[in-house]
Amino acid sequence: MFHKVDIAINQATGLPMSNVLIRLFDPSSGDIIDMFADESGTPIETASGIANTAITDATGTYDFWVNDGIYDMEFSVGTALLRRVRRFYFGTTLRAADYDEATPDDASEVVFDDGAGLKRAPASSFADAVVPVASEGEAEDGSDNAKRMTPLRVKQAVDARGYDAAIAARAATADLASTAPGKGAELVLSRLNSAAAERKVADRLADSVSLLDYRLAPDADQNDLGLWLQRAWDNGNRAFYLPYRPSGYNWTTPWDALGFPIWFDGRGNTVTLTGGGVSYLKNTGMKSDVFDLTIIGDRTTGQIFYEGMGATSLANNIRVEQVDIGFKMTGGFEPVFDNIYGRNCRTALFHFADGVGPIVKHFTYDTDGPWYYGKAVASITRSGTTATVTTSANHGFTTGQTVNIMGCTQAAYNGNFVVTVSSATVFTYTVSGSPTTPATAIANGSGTIFASLASSIFAMPTKGAIWLQTEGAVLAGGDSIHGGLVIEVPSYRNIEWALIGGLYLDSGLDNPGAQIINNTADKYVRGLFFMGMWAATNTRGIQISGSASNDRIDGIFISGCHLHNNTSEAIQVDKGQNIFIEGNDIIGNNASVFQGSSYVKSGPANQVLLGTSARNVFVIRNKMRGAAMRWSTTPYEHIFIDAGVTGAAYDNDCDSGTTGGFGVYNVAGTAFRVGYNSGVALPNFSNDAAAASGGTAIGGWYRNGSALMVRQS
Repeated sequence: MFHKVDIAINQATGLPMSNVLIRLFDPSSGDIIDMFADESGTPIETASGIANTAITDATGTYDFWVNDGIYDMEFSVGTALLRRVRRFYFGTTLRAADYDEATPDDASEVVFDDGAGLKRAPASSFADAVVPVASEGEAEDGSDNAKRMTPLRVKQAVDARGYDAAIAARAATADLASTAPGKGAELVLSRLNSAAAERKVADRLADSVSLLDYRLAPDADQNDLGLWLQRAWDNGNRAFYLPYRPSGYNWTTPWDALGFPIWFDGRGNTVTLTGGGVSYLKNTGMKSDVFDLTIIGDRTTGQIFYEGMGATSLANNIRVEQVDIGFKMTGGFEPVFDNIYGRNCRTALFHFADGVGPIVKHFTYDTDGPWYYGKAVASITRSGTTATVTTSANHGFTTGQTVNIMGCTQAAYNGNFVVTVSSATVFTYTVSGSPTTPATAIANGSGTIFASLASSIFAMPTKGAIWLQTEGAVLAGGDSIHGGLVIEVPSYRNIEWALIGGLYLDSGLDNPGAQIINNTADKYVRGLFFMGMWAATNTRGIQISGSASNDRIDGIFISGCHLHNNTSEAIQVDKGQNIFIEGNDIIGNNASVFQGSSYVKSGPANQVLLGTSARNVFVIRNKMRGAAMRWSTTPYEHIFIDAGVTGAAYDNDCDSGTTGGFGVYNVAGTAFRVGYNSGVALPNFSNDAAAASGGTAIGGWYRNGSALMVRQS
């Protein structure tokens, strides 16, 4: 009888796992194998409480006895299967010298029981019986994959092969004979090194997962990672350690894990998506982890790297570029995304479409656009249908390239055009219609027209770096440049809560840094907490809007955030109730439209704007600065309260840097209480009746000469 003692370890965390169930099965029949608590055959049930099942303790340790044999060993938690190790050998091999009954001729002999009694034989005979040595002819022919090769057989096979047509097809004779870099001996070594690198993966395994297939797929499909994964899956694997290839992989065929737990370690490989608008890796069921991988797509609509994300899944150290959506969560709960880098996505890096509580610990996102690569245009003139562009410095374009023009007031000049280059600073293109000449820059923008190589620039994601529609979420750290956050209520579920902290939302240009949107009449969003967030150089820092009724946008808390240099408002509340704006640093908004933006301002902006549909909005203890900002921005008012808004504004630390002159402007006055705010001049009334006539709400502040007053009636 064999005694098995071991520890179950969580491969993702390295910590012991308690309450894991271990069972054994006959590999052929699938029957459950009897397990015992001791060598005398006491049923394991006396120790674990479950028939033929061992259970790990608080230290992850499990302990059982079983009759010698080869069994499948299954690990599970509850009804969820974690792993099944196939054909595990339970038994002990002893050398013959350990038995008094057998007198071996050689200490290397082993003892075995053939049913009639103990026998002995050299250990090598067992190896020969299981995997015999190939004959010389079999070695030279190379057609038998069930024999093993000795050094002699390898030499005989190589000598017999020589330099044949198959080798010649891989590299021309001239290349092999050449001494040029990358040819001759270097060519041979590069091929050997590539193969060696693919086999080194076995040396990099850090756990005891058995029966994994580390080989690449056959030549016919070695460039399709989807086929490689399917082949390994069909061989019984549930953990994938991708062999490293310096040239990377292509991925054309989608692969679906069918709801089973998987572990996918990409080993730092770069994978190019070539299959168009599909979900390449899909797992909508159980835990599924993905590590250390770079994904490059072509921005095809519907092109998604990973769709699903089962319960408590983990994505770590993943780089995703030029896809439609990087990660699309469609169910499960609390997947964790850590150290994710995204760039140039079409719709979003993350789309949390359904499920509960995704956790983003850290991410970085950016979009390459004209703000990085644009050349300033000195002038654009038109003669007939020919537009002539003169740049302020060397443009670097060549005839036949497609160039993007943006920033013109006359729309016909804007867009992508094939150019003809006249000089280092002049090129022409064909324009439609008869737009005014010369072209003028958008007046309320940066005042500059830009020309960029079209192939080097991308539009920002239409739904931001993060598009959140799940029941809740924890967004605990990230840096989004030219992306942003969109929290949008879907038609099929409410958004119940979200903790949003430590995000840096910069350069949204045409979009707010963070948007909360509810256009669904029978669903709601509530319980959103924004803490310690930075939002700058967006159209607005945070905007709350939608067509749903006020009670469908409820309980939004914005605290400890830094909002500056946004084109329009730092915070704009168009709709909602019970909204608290407290303890924020709000400075220097009402900025110019930024390079690369097509946003058109309708007029001067305020720092905080409360729209007519907002109810119970409280603006408290914020620091508000508008004067002498380094961005040369001056807001119209620090706080602008439209007619019909209810709530209060008090204890805000304001400077005098507004063009409107009030600091806090209350359009209607009677429904919204304005308390004392430093730096803001209060209206002067002789008594409560005069204050009421002047629009001061009950509880609102006014002054009577030098005395501060609060309207009581």
